[in-house]
Amino acid sequence: MGRDSGEAETSPERSQNEHQKTGTNRTGCVPSHPEVPELSGAMINKNILPCKIHVPFYGEKVFFTHGLKLNYELLLFWGPGAPFRNSFYLHEDYKSASKKYELISKLRFRIGLLALLNLLFCPVIFLYQILFSFFHYAEILKRHPGVFGKRRWSLYGRYHLRDFNELDHELALRLNRAYTPSVKYMDLFTHPIVTIVAQNVAFVAGSVLAVLLVLTVIQEDLLTAHNVLTFITLLGIIVTACRVFIPDEVCM
Repeated sequence: MGRDSGEAETSPERSQNEHQKTGTNRTGCVPSHPEVPELSGAMINKNILPCKIHVPFYGEKVFFTHGLKLNYELLLFWGPGAPFRNSFYLHEDYKSASKKYELISKLRFRIGLLALLNLLFCPVIFLYQILFSFFHYAEILKRHPGVFGKRRWSLYGRYHLRDFNELDHELALRLNRAYTPSVKYMDLFTHPIVTIVAQNVAFVAGSVLAVLLVLTVIQEDLLTAHNVLTFITLLGIIVTACRVFIPDEVCM
């Protein structure tokens, strides 16, 4: 997914194998050493790092957040006793089969210790997440309110679709080219009931929003009234969010 017409003739597996054999990336450059995102992307692409959980009555669900990514990198690249020395090369001890069980026990201890630290600092992390999300989305709402109604590549999708030794700007260009056909593909799986509910909610919220906007044009003092501007903002967010669940064919 996300290939343009010039790349459609070559399969991703064949392309990656060719890059691995020649030691080059898509730009033809030979990387001096792999970076942390490239190594993490390779592990996710090969399902080495667990990024999926089983939800009862739902099935398998992808769970890969920035916090989980940070914990993975701390275990594998940054923290003491990390398998990859200086974030680039695998430590010599991990290449010895005789130290397999010893290294497994050490890794289990480090995982348990990191889980305990996450549990202890959970209130602080939770408070930070709330404050960061509030100010981050408030800034987005102020400058780009339409972004809430658009689909975005998930963190797991970005890592899973990344080619081996692919540079960041090359990945960004590929994902940008793949955005339009990916949105059209996702619209094929919209549930009819969800679409009908979203249409009705968007119609009601849009009607109230239109009335409030017309009244504010006729009488400018209405904006100074209590909670009128807040209602206009909330209704605009609701209408934008509902359009995510309405395919383009239904919107026309």
